[in-house]
Amino acid sequence: MSTFTPAAPDTDLDAFDRQKTAPAALMEIARGGLSITDARGVEDTETGDPVTTDHQFQIGSQVGMMVGVLVLDLVAEGPINFDAPMSAQMDVSALPEIANIDTVTMHQLLSNHSGILDYDTVPGDGDLPAFIELIMDDPPRPLGPDEILAIATGEAASFAPGEAYEYPNTNFLLLQKLIEQVTGQDHANVLKEKIYDPAGMTDSIYGVHSGSGRSFILPHLFEGREYNGPNDLTIDEAGRI
Repeated sequence: MSTFTPAAPDTDLDAFDRQKTAPAALMEIARGGLSITDARGVEDTETGDPVTTDHQFQIGSQVGMMVGVLVLDLVAEGPINFDAPMSAQMDVSALPEIANIDTVTMHQLLSNHSGILDYDTVPGDGDLPAFIELIMDDPPRPLGPDEILAIATGEAASFAPGEAYEYPNTNFLLLQKLIEQVTGQDHANVLKEKIYDPAGMTDSIYGVHSGSGRSFILPHLFEGREYNGPNDLTIDEAGRI
């Protein structure tokens, strides 16, 4: 039988709150069908209003698991061949010239054996990664996958597909483009149809612009530089859900 002490998350959340490494945090502990959820911090650094478990938080790279589910679902339905090159299953001519894009397979993209460069490792003009500089340049402006993928254009591959393991966020943006081209739908709609609705995820949204009538916790600080506006960087690096 699973049991919980109601104060179980308190120690870690209190420590987080004292460190002030971010404005707010949400923690859930689940076991055997039981769960405890708690939150600490503030929803707005100017007003100091406290955050609650009713606020919505970004889930970031956890969207990668959902992308994997979507791809495998399309493999089961037939439109996608798991072991065929991406270039044989979609038109890549409109995509930036990214190394390995002509030969990499779905399997290699999902298993992080693509060798494709991680766009967030590309340096910017200053002391920040190029994609962070894009955010800082105009925080409220949504950034789409094409603009992010363009960062990796012309950059050398880390290795040939299948030769090694390396986690690149670029993989998941490419898979988003594949999903959209194969289904003919926007990625947000596919997520809702294939994952959110069947799983009863009624409080999950793709992008803060979707609107849910609930307060949304936005990023506030990056290496001492503030930015408070919403930024739809799509699925992996900053999938806004």
